[in-house]
Amino acid sequence: MLVRGDEQPTTEPGTSVGRPDRGQRAELAKLALRRLEQAVSHGGAAPAGPASSTVVANARALRVSDFHLDYLQEDPGAMTGGSEQWVASVDVSWRFASDPGPARAPVSVTFERQGTATTIAAVGGQARRTPLWLATPVSVVRRPGVLVLAADGGSATRRYAALAVRARAQVGEVLGRSPGHVVVEVPSSETELAAALSAQPGEYDEVAAVTTTVDGSLTPDSPQHIFVNPATYEPLRRPGSQVVMTHEVVHLATRAATADLPLWLVEGFADYVALSPVRLPLSATTAELRAQLRRDGLPDALPLDSDFGAGGEHVGAAYEAAWLACVTLADLGGRQRLVDYYEAVDDGGSRAAETREVFGVSHAFFIRSWRARLRDLAG
Repeated sequence: MLVRGDEQPTTEPGTSVGRPDRGQRAELAKLALRRLEQAVSHGGAAPAGPASSTVVANARALRVSDFHLDYLQEDPGAMTGGSEQWVASVDVSWRFASDPGPARAPVSVTFERQGTATTIAAVGGQARRTPLWLATPVSVVRRPGVLVLAADGGSATRRYAALAVRARAQVGEVLGRSPGHVVVEVPSSETELAAALSAQPGEYDEVAAVTTTVDGSLTPDSPQHIFVNPATYEPLRRPGSQVVMTHEVVHLATRAATADLPLWLVEGFADYVALSPVRLPLSATTAELRAQLRRDGLPDALPLDSDFGAGGEHVGAAYEAAWLACVTLADLGGRQRLVDYYEAVDDGGSRAAETREVFGVSHAFFIRSWRARLRDLAG
């Protein structure tokens, strides 16, 4: 049943005025979901309720397609204590026009009985993934090759778009090809970011931005977007904010979120590209690494994947060491050969074999050259 403006509620087909049991609630929820799905897919009016209106408005602004809603099961505690609400998991699939394929994730949906009508009261929460565009109104800005959606909107959305446009140009110049379409999602808070990524509270509090699949899957055609943590990103000055955005666009262009590559290469290469246009002394780009070297001495090997965990004690030094490793490779053969090496390893080549094939030196020689730089850095 739809209730708009001054319309009076009427009984939905097949329902009674009494409180519905579990089976009836499932059928009522499916009907509400079907109405929302039709409104998004076929351009109809939004069903009653602010949550449905938000989803429909966002879907139109984002040009969402392949939108499907499948009721899974009801959560415990439905309509207890006199409540007229219940929460259920709903399998949601959707696709932005620029995405290579649809995203799909179970999402919490809150349903509410209003007299004999059933509406969608809220989307998200309950420790399930909460896609930003489903949960809150977003502002949308488009530029060639760039889409930005932001919960707070305003001038910040245009600023992120400008940063992304510049980042695409920088990355395209280094890779020698188009980096592809860039989608940037900007939640309003760290809490919204954690919900969008289905992360633990505080997991990304110290991270300015992260590139990952929208639905958490690792399939090759899963959409990959940049997710910004405004609390950490906004205070950055222009050079720093551009470096972060360019770094993340490198990840998008190389589809790093689903790549089977060592993180020293993934993160070091992204920093190499992002920092290339920036003229900064080593004292600025390797401050944490230098402190660690002076405290702990030279490492015997490249950083491990575990060294890059968000919130780790030495994560900054790991990024700097990875960047210096890629600088070392570029100095051995030039920027284009570094790109060739990354792509060859990404295609399944072994690091040792590709080091010799691309740079003409052994992997051991590369490591010795990298450690020599570390020794000079430590002083």
